[in-house]
Formats: sequence, structure tokens, C-alpha cells
Amino acid sequence: MSIALQEIRQLNSRYELARIESVNYEIKSKKLSVNLLFCVHFDLSDHDIIKTHLQKVLPFANIEVSIKKTVCDCELVSRRIVEFVSNRYRAIKDRVLLSDIVATQGENGRVSIVFGCEKEVCDYLETSNFFDALNEFLSTCFCEKFTYSYNPRKDSDSSHLLKEEKVDYSRIEQIPARYFKVDAVTKLFDNNETDTVMYIADAKERSGEIAIAGKIVNRRERVTKNGKTFFILDFNDSTGRMSGTVFSTKEILKKMQKVQEGSEMVAVGKAEVTPEGYHRFTISSLNFCELPKDFVYQERASRKAPESYLVVRPEPIEQVVQTDMFTMADAIPNCLLGKTFVVIDFETTGTMPQEDKITEIGAVKVVDGKIVEKFASMVNPERRIPEQVVELTGITDEMVADAPTFDKVAGDLYKFCNNAIIVAHNIAFDYAFLKNMSKPFNYIYENRGIDTLSLARALLPNLTNHKLNTVCEHFGVEFLHHRAYCDAHATAQIFIELIKMKGSLPEFDI
Repeated sequence: MSIALQEIRQLNSRYELARIESVNYEIKSKKLSVNLLFCVHFDLSDHDIIKTHLQKVLPFANIEVSIKKTVCDCELVSRRIVEFVSNRYRAIKDRVLLSDIVATQGENGRVSIVFGCEKEVCDYLETSNFFDALNEFLSTCFCEKFTYSYNPRKDSDSSHLLKEEKVDYSRIEQIPARYFKVDAVTKLFDNNETDTVMYIADAKERSGEIAIAGKIVNRRERVTKNGKTFFILDFNDSTGRMSGTVFSTKEILKKMQKVQEGSEMVAVGKAEVTPEGYHRFTISSLNFCELPKDFVYQERASRKAPESYLVVRPEPIEQVVQTDMFTMADAIPNCLLGKTFVVIDFETTGTMPQEDKITEIGAVKVVDGKIVEKFASMVNPERRIPEQVVELTGITDEMVADAPTFDKVAGDLYKFCNNAIIVAHNIAFDYAFLKNMSKPFNYIYENRGIDTLSLARALLPNLTNHKLNTVCEHFGVEFLHHRAYCDAHATAQIFIELIKMKGSLPEFDI
């Protein structure tokens, strides 16, 4: 439909900001329902024009077109931008606040966005392809067309230029750093000719003496209050971006004129965390080099599971089996013996793992074919829960207000899932949230996974559908739908029954 949408946008200038809300195709009737969102005025003739065009493009289908007009909520736009910065540009997330962004609705679906940040932040936004990335993101959320500008506010204190993102070192220092080698190290100043450097993605999280290398993507010359010149260099090695500061002497000042944007350089110096909790890198040695042309990114090894549970502790479950309903209820298939499964279910703020957050965790552990433990917790997503999600799950902002944030429970959940096969109903959804939300805290999930949805489709082809409630009804399993623990517990029960039917484990879905 993306090609069809592009063609629709070319039919009329008013259609250029149209967006597809949903598409539904019924195989038997060949009915194709296309729901479009417009941010400008439309009438019945627009329905006819678009329907006629789609009918030509898709002659095999019976086309139905629905158009809804959207009204841009400028406050929502500003909040989305703050979320985008927090997720994608974390080094400046504390310096781009909701109050810094002014979104104004214009005519013909145009929205003007003005950033009122410090000049250095504005310079960074301008040179980092920020607006292109932001425009791509907003186009997935809104129909409107956005224009961007910035109005730098004055800031007399230069110390903020040395700040990086706040880091919890007590949690991260245990993780081994990754390194690579550079070629043709050529002295600029200092005799340190180090050619083995740390990934910037790892260096940004460390204190002490470190060496990094990368291409200079931004070079800024500044003067302290005492009139001393210093330089701020932004390095990029393809694993990440990091700033370093060079305080100059007369000799260094001359040599720094050779350092330009695009230069490939090795920097050695001291990384430290400031009393305010920010990362700072002071460069003592700076030399030219050649970055490897055949660089192969090495995935970071996961942190080890915590030795003990800190926030959420599993609770034992005594599973009661209805032997009158399942005549083979006590016969555990051999394929389940000696194996551990963790069945997961999450409630979330939405359906997009890259953007939305978990609000409730439900997980149960199955050992030797028996449900033995549960892991359950509400999670504060640090954002408002959409009204439609509240209606679906019953989870409100008040219910999660005092709950731990995901970073507080990530280690406990990783420990609970350690060395287990992950199981879920539509595993692609829950596993994506699990991986995306755990990775920033360096818990990397490589567990194999089984999807009870695909298993039910294969073993129960005569069901009207294979939603969790339908499969549960087939096996006589009761549960409260759209609450994480209840769904996880129900999924664990149907998983065991499906394996009893199959008599063996299926191929892993993940």
C-alpha cells in the first residue's frame, strides 16, 4: 500500500499529507477497506477520486475508502519530540525540555516548530541530521507537514558544554569493554602512540584513563572566563558519538589548527563523572590515525544476571490440574522434562516496541512441565498511558505512579529468564519489547523462543481464530484478559496442553 499511497498523494496537492490509518482485506469477499487520515478539508468527491484510483491499481479487490480528518494537538507534538530526543539523542535529553519547544498550527496542514535551546545545543541539532530524523519520526505520528527553526537562548556558563548523559556507573562498570585497532598513528601532541582503542559506545560509560578514536564530526573553539582557549571535539567511530575537551597551551594551540572536521584521530585522556552525574572526557594526547576500512561491529556481551533479586522477587505457584477434564493431565511429555521455560506477557503504552513502554510484567516459570513460579510487577513507564490503552487494560496512571521504572526491575527479570526458553502468545510482540527495553541497561537476550500462537494454528486448525481467549476456552482455561500475569499464566497452561497434543517441542520461532 505504500506505493498506492504515494500515487494518491500525487492525485491532488491537498492529498500530499494523507496517511494510511489502517488497511483490512477480507479474503472471501475480496473487500479491501482503506482508512485514510487527512489534516485538511475533504468532501465526498475525494472519496470517489481515491476509490476510483485504487480500483484501477488493485482491480482484483472491492475497494472501500474511509477518510477521517485529524486535528493536530501542538502540545502532543512537543511531547513526542521530547520522547524522540530522549530515545535517540540521549546525550542532550536533559537539555531539550518541553518548555524549549513551541509548536504552532499553521494553514493547510503546516506546523511550525521552534526550538529555544542553548546555542551549543542548536549547533548540534543543525549538524547532526537531527531535523531529518525528527521529520521522519513525526511523519509516522501525524499527517501534518513540519518546518523547523531555532532561537538560541543565551547561556553565560560554558561548563554545560562538557556535560554528557547521566550514567549509573555502579551498574555498568562490570561490563567488559570492546576494542579495535587503528592504523598509521601520526603524532600531533604527546608521545602516547596508542593504536588500540575502546568503542565509543563503551567509553561513554566509563571513568579513568581511556583511549578512543573516530572521525571529528564537530570542532568548537571556546574561551573560559579566565580567557584561556579550549576546544570541544566530537568523535564518531560508527559505534557512537562522544565529546572530548582539549585545554590548550601556546604549543597545543598552534597544533590544534591542524585538527579539522573530517580528521581521523586517536584521543587518550581521563574520563570522569562530575558531582552532578555527567560524563566528562579531558584529552591529554591527540594524534592522527586511519580508522579501519573493514571494521566489523562486535555485539556487546550481556551483563551477568544479578546474584540475587533486588526489587521483584518470584513467588512459588502451586499448580492445580483439572484431571477430570484432561485424561492425560499427569502425563508430562518427555520433551518437557529437564527443561525450563519462562512464559511472558507485557502490558504496554502502545504497540510500537521502539517507542512505547511496558506498564506491567507478567511471567511464569515452567520446570519439568509444571508451573512453579511467578514474576509480576507493575512498571512506571514515565509517560502518560493513552486513554484507549487504559480502556483496554484497566491500567491507569495512578496505578503505575509509585511502581518501579523498568531500569529498576530489568536485572531481576533477566535473572528470572536466565537460561530459559522464552514462550509467549504472539512472541514477536512481547520479545521485541523485552529486548528493546533491556538493551539500554546491557541485558542482552539471546534466549530461544516458542510462539503458542503459531503452535495453536498448527495444532488447532478448526478454531474460528487463535486469539489467546479462544485457545483458552478450547482447553477450559480461565483468565482475566489484558492483565499481564493472568495472560502469562493462561499462556503457560495452554503451552503445556499444546505440547501434550504435539508430543514434541516445535521448532524455535526465535
